[in-house]
Amino acid sequence: MTNRIGITILVTLVSLLAGLSLRAEDNELLPVEGIKHYEMLVRQYPSEASYHNALGYYYLKASDFQKAEHHFLKAIQLDGSFATGHNNLGVLYLQKGLLDLAENEFRQAVELDSNYSKALYNLAVVLFHKKQYFEAANNYRRVRALDAEYVEQRNNSTKIKAALEQLAKEKR
Repeated sequence: MTNRIGITILVTLVSLLAGLSLRAEDNELLPVEGIKHYEMLVRQYPSEASYHNALGYYYLKASDFQKAEHHFLKAIQLDGSFATGHNNLGVLYLQKGLLDLAENEFRQAVELDSNYSKALYNLAVVLFHKKQYFEAANNYRRVRALDAEYVEQRNNSTKIKAALEQLAKEKR
């Protein structure tokens, strides 16, 4: 029975490896353009958390982790209730393999906004990577109930296949 539950949880969770979410939009700028645009806005409005967050986002897309982290932290410092800044900082930490830091940021984002589907999804992803399958599955089900369309956009059969292969290797 326990084995069946474990398999059910694992099958549910493989779709978590579909990717992380920052804040992608269809009309998004290229990283170089975004950095230039938001650097100008940050200089003009240094106390605007959303501009620091956006600049951090574009630095992250350009793989400049140090500058991305600086601007996400600045956004959070300027606005302690800024859930998006915590989510994006969590994505950065997860990309760097800092799972505990990523988990903390995703949890803070969810604490600030309990219906923040991107942060809930990302929390499920990090919990899956930490092999906390039961809690990951619960978060995944919760985000699916909140925003099934978002989850479907994140799902990627190539990543799911890779996750299943990884799970099979770990089981052996």
